[in-house]
Amino acid sequence: MLKTIVLAAAFVFASVAGAAELPAYPFIHVDASGSRYVAPDIGEIDFEITAGDADPEAARAVVEGRIAQVRVLAEGLGVVADDLEIRDVRKDLRKAKEGDPAVPMYDLRAGVHIKLTDMSKWRELVSPLISMPNLDGFATAFDTSQRDKVEMELMEQAMVVARKKALAMAKGAGMKLGAVTAVT
Repeated sequence: MLKTIVLAAAFVFASVAGAAELPAYPFIHVDASGSRYVAPDIGEIDFEITAGDADPEAARAVVEGRIAQVRVLAEGLGVVADDLEIRDVRKDLRKAKEGDPAVPMYDLRAGVHIKLTDMSKWRELVSPLISMPNLDGFATAFDTSQRDKVEMELMEQAMVVARKKALAMAKGAGMKLGAVTAVT
């Protein structure tokens, strides 16, 4: 009996909670979107420089050597200093899986972020990076410098589609479309 009362109360609560008041004015709800292919003119690449050794100074020397190589490569392609970010070197103690567990192994890592604003040089940047030893965890992202303009154009495109859908719905209901009162 108690289960039946609890179940009935749950159904009543769910139906009341799910009901939302309709606006006091006539409304039509439509969904629309806009799309367009835009070739990226900005490319970004993130990766880590890693080195492991029983001697942390030897591992650090490897990491510092790769940092120098990455800097030379990026600067040679015209990457400005603000678009090349090398994060602090981190040192972790690796648990021994092989060899003498009494000899600690150190892993050193430095994060790198490069923003390239001339996509014609993308291949010249990425190909050598992929070939370099001690680089790992590559992630890329692409964008356009015209993002705000493109988003505004897409919003306009979506509004045109939404208005056409709303007109068709109103016509189907035998009504005329009035002024827009809300947009989300």
